Amino acid sequence: MIRRTSIALLLIFAFFHTERASAFWYPFKSRFAPSTPCTGVLSRIGKWRFIRPYRINNLRLRNVHSIAASTDSVGIYQGVYRNTPVVVKRIRTQGSGDEAQSERLEDFQREVSLAKFFSDLGRGPKFLGITEIRNKDFGIVFEKVPDSWFVGLPNEPGNGVAMARLYAEASIRKLWVKEIQEIGELLDANYLYTPNPQFLLTPQGQVYLIDFGNYRRNIFDSLPKSVQPHIDEIIAQFR
Repeated sequence: MIRRTSIALLLIFAFFHTERASAFWYPFKSRFAPSTPCTGVLSRIGKWRFIRPYRINNLRLRNVHSIAASTDSVGIYQGVYRNTPVVVKRIRTQGSGDEAQSERLEDFQREVSLAKFFSDLGRGPKFLGITEIRNKDFGIVFEKVPDSWFVGLPNEPGNGVAMARLYAEASIRKLWVKEIQEIGELLDANYLYTPNPQFLLTPQGQVYLIDFGNYRRNIFDSLPKSVQPHIDEIIAQFR
């Protein structure tokens, strides 16, 4: 009996020291991320599950107005924070029951964590914190990326590839392709998958990953292993 218990413990220990298991318990590979503060919790959002608790600021904004909305109450707003133009992604965190609300909160927690992670790496818009909007809904606050083009898959509504290609020099387009490829590698290295990656491109050659709510961890083999085919579709639009 003791021998069987020991073998079982060794197998469990070995599993949680594999790369995939560590990706489950620890959200992102440290070699891709600088050290980030992990003290404090997201106030009034509840406990984090398998996500490191970052210190998140609850911001007070002014001149907030809606610029886009969808039927599931995920809306896009603009506003001002300390004289800085910001974009706010509003997410309804209230559900029709305990289970629905818990699921919404977990989705929000995951999106906040990813927003901060990619912001710290310089791969996403600068993440500033969260804000309460109305009806106890929350918004994720980013510094606005000025003069940028939205780019996604070829059939994505609002895809600005044609305009980006028209106004950007060949050297800038090469920078975009390089940045998009590197972000795709970063997503795969951290077991993050979406069927619809989306980016903002700047005239200076910068690329920012956006819409983090679409990403899921593929560590349990329930999702495709790589986002690369979708990344390749986006890059092909620049050739």
